[in-house]
Amino acid sequence: AGIKKLAATSHYSARCLERYSAAFDEVGAHAGRLGIELLRGCEYSLVDFAELEPESLITLGGSRYVLFDLEQLFVPPSMFDLLFKLKLGGLRPVIAHPERMVEPDEFPHFLAKLIENGIYIQVNSGSLLGSYGRSARSNAFHMLDRGCCHLIANDAHHSHSFRNREWLKILIRRYGEANARLLSEINPDHLLANRELREMEPRRGWFDGFLRFFPFRH
Repeated sequence: AGIKKLAATSHYSARCLERYSAAFDEVGAHAGRLGIELLRGCEYSLVDFAELEPESLITLGGSRYVLFDLEQLFVPPSMFDLLFKLKLGGLRPVIAHPERMVEPDEFPHFLAKLIENGIYIQVNSGSLLGSYGRSARSNAFHMLDRGCCHLIANDAHHSHSFRNREWLKILIRRYGEANARLLSEINPDHLLANRELREMEPRRGWFDGFLRFFPFRH
């Protein structure tokens, strides 16, 4: 699949924490023999954030970026306050697959709140391929069309989840090669280097082209 670096973002739990280091060392050694660098990481729920000290969190590749998901189909009112406190502590929250967590009629408002609060957004490649149903696919393209996405991840629970050629083809065809590289290569490199993630360019539709020919003047 052309992968050179792989983040092992297990879902956090006390049992996971007990086993993580030994499993990471074992799998990391095997990955290294295959030419893949294994990176540490963990996927946290909001409850985990509320109960853990920031310095104990396993960040993505040792960076200041930390991955979280909602684990439920609603957004608790305290979510943004909690994430703001993490940012004050120097961490940068990245939300995993928000397109899978909120229904399409509520998604535009939720997306606006994420952007307003400076939360980085990661979309699942499987959402673009329809692996999680119509709602997730619709939400994913809603984000990407508006340029509201920073990273794309395979979220691979099985080896057949690494369908890089398929989703890269979709990204290039719909958003251009520059945006595809930004989401799959440039921003991941920026993340690991503790640099700010760049926003992708929104998709230009037929109406944008129309306005270029007939600009409005105030």
